[in-house]
Amino acid sequence: MKIAFLQITNEQNLEWIVTPWPAYLKSYAEQFIDAEWVVVNSVDDIYRESPDVLAISVVSQDWDDVSQYIFHGNKIGAKVVIGGHHVTGFNVEPQDKFDVIYGPAEVAFTNYLLNFIGDQRKLKNIEDLDEIPMPDFTFGARTGQKPTIVTSRGCPYKCTFCSQRSVYGGIKFHSPRRVIDEIKTIQREYPLLKRLSIQDDLFAANKKRILGIREIMKDEGVKIKLNSGMRSELVTDENCRLWIDIGLTSVGIGGESGSDRILKQLKGPGSSVIRNQQALTTLSRNGISAGTGIIF
Repeated sequence: MKIAFLQITNEQNLEWIVTPWPAYLKSYAEQFIDAEWVVVNSVDDIYRESPDVLAISVVSQDWDDVSQYIFHGNKIGAKVVIGGHHVTGFNVEPQDKFDVIYGPAEVAFTNYLLNFIGDQRKLKNIEDLDEIPMPDFTFGARTGQKPTIVTSRGCPYKCTFCSQRSVYGGIKFHSPRRVIDEIKTIQREYPLLKRLSIQDDLFAANKKRILGIREIMKDEGVKIKLNSGMRSELVTDENCRLWIDIGLTSVGIGGESGSDRILKQLKGPGSSVIRNQQALTTLSRNGISAGTGIIF
């Protein structure tokens, strides 16, 4: 059996980093299923690889393009299944031409594949993220693309526009030990890598975990520059010093709006323009490069 992964993208999407989800799904599913695993990036790739299962991840801005891939997947006789944060958030319903995976996909997708091959096993949901085997960070990488790392799933906040709570419900973390092991693996696979992007929804949500990461980094001499997303409420001088200690020198703040009224609707009563500006000022004062995203 051959399983192909496809991340639909267009010119609006970032393509300088490796999409991590195929590697995570593969690393978990291959514990239970003997298959050939490939990543496809075009219709031509679909015909060349001719997979038995075509797994497609798609977000809203790329939805107009999904039908052509479903059509060509059906045409070669593949079982087509779609998923992703927005597919879950909008509760996209399955149709004759495709199936749907909702929420975290490691277990759900593996159960889907087991059912596809007639295996009656039903795997239980993952409680500890460290149960997911470490992925192959080179899987699906194109020339010039850089690896990324995912050290947690979900977010403790409840922004109205965000799909994360519909996917994860809350937040789960990889242990500090697992985070460091992944960083060291990436450094071995990409010895020229200068900076690593953390793709968490909120990497710094648990201070105790960051302290644990710092301790292991210091003990084992692990050094690398990191960047991640950040919540304004977490930006303090003390936290900035901690983040710098682990190599976090660049962050993105979800500024979202210049209107206090809209910010409170989107992110809750604790969010404000002044708080966002204070966060940017504090980051700058501590030597951490900062950018901010705005919703139009």
